Amino acid sequence: MNVKIDGSNLAALICSHQLVQAGHDVTVKIPKGVKFGGHFAGVELQDLIIDLGMVLLEPRMSPEAKTIHSYNSETGQASNSYNHAVFTWLESQGISLEKVSVFSKFNEDIYNDFLIADSLDLVAELNLESGGDYSQYCKQIDELPDLCPSKKAESSFFELPISVVFPVLYGPVISSFLLAIAVKIAGPDAVRLATRYHRMLWLPLYYPKTIAEYESALTQLEFYSPVNGGVSGLCKQLLDQLEESPKFKTVEKFDELDEVRTGFTNNRPQQLYFIDEKRLRDFDSEVLTSLIGFAIFVDTSAQEKKVVHNLSDSGRWFRYSQSLSRQGIVIVEIGFIKDEICDSDISQWAKEAIKAEGIVWYSEPLILRSRINYPIEISPSVHKIESEAHVYRTYLDSRSFNNQVALGIKAATEFLELESNHG
Repeated sequence: MNVKIDGSNLAALICSHQLVQAGHDVTVKIPKGVKFGGHFAGVELQDLIIDLGMVLLEPRMSPEAKTIHSYNSETGQASNSYNHAVFTWLESQGISLEKVSVFSKFNEDIYNDFLIADSLDLVAELNLESGGDYSQYCKQIDELPDLCPSKKAESSFFELPISVVFPVLYGPVISSFLLAIAVKIAGPDAVRLATRYHRMLWLPLYYPKTIAEYESALTQLEFYSPVNGGVSGLCKQLLDQLEESPKFKTVEKFDELDEVRTGFTNNRPQQLYFIDEKRLRDFDSEVLTSLIGFAIFVDTSAQEKKVVHNLSDSGRWFRYSQSLSRQGIVIVEIGFIKDEICDSDISQWAKEAIKAEGIVWYSEPLILRSRINYPIEISPSVHKIESEAHVYRTYLDSRSFNNQVALGIKAATEFLELESNHG
């Protein structure tokens, strides 16, 4: 059967690969000039394809694995029940993973990472600097159950901006610290980010009790990257296999999104649609944008795979990623920049960052710019309303690697089972 797939994100790539492997003819329509795999397909530098920024895999497994059929773009801990399917698929493709160290830098000291790895070592330092015991504040606020993140699915506070929620949850010290990080990443308007989407700017949302008991509260999370070429290398491997097959072809479309419609032949799907929420015509949240810069260096000293977040006020850089996908590549991300900032400024800020880390480069960096889109209100569509048959939506808060792979596997599984039932 000839299956038509409309979409270019990672989920569409995964689904296409699964269907071709199962023996189906697949035609993919992608927007003109867009890479198949989206952000995860990476960028080109000196004939290399590399991951752009921090692209890491997080194998957090729930004790109870759920069937992939029930996946509905869950996020956070709720999505861990589907990670069994994600990492089983990776294993089936012969993908080996390598651990990546993640750190936070604050006032020239290095800590286990505070933003994404659930390490609270930095909390003690903030407590010392403030001269106050905000852990006591967190113990008190935890007695108010309606304000606890455990109630986020039913509490209106989760739809409020972080500028309102963070001070209530954490008190003045840690909330000011987190809001300053948001501003460093995405500019002064970032404090208006709807709390539901806190992970879009890499901001943690801890339970107050967790902060209060930071000395023994959490186990640090671990992160991994595919050994050969990172995630962008994985995408290239899948695409190379597809292009070698006579059963696969791509067609560029000129409209960013064709009108969504579903076709059937004897109740069988002819076309599958993969749609990012940011492209939906009926998307009605107010979304702000912020410009950030990337400086990509070829260096002589990048040996360890690691990520470092700069959580200090000093320096314009927010994060550097070292050798995640290719040996000898360092990527420095500059936080919020204005449109008129020139490439030489971005280059200089990035050079200062990696020089302080003892990293030696031997060529001028490639400078890229990217816009971060972040919503300041909740859209009705994020409530995961059941969509039309064979339309697979990626929501604003479910565009991680794990979520994209789960969606692609689900789409392919549903199609193959429907075909088998009508075979």
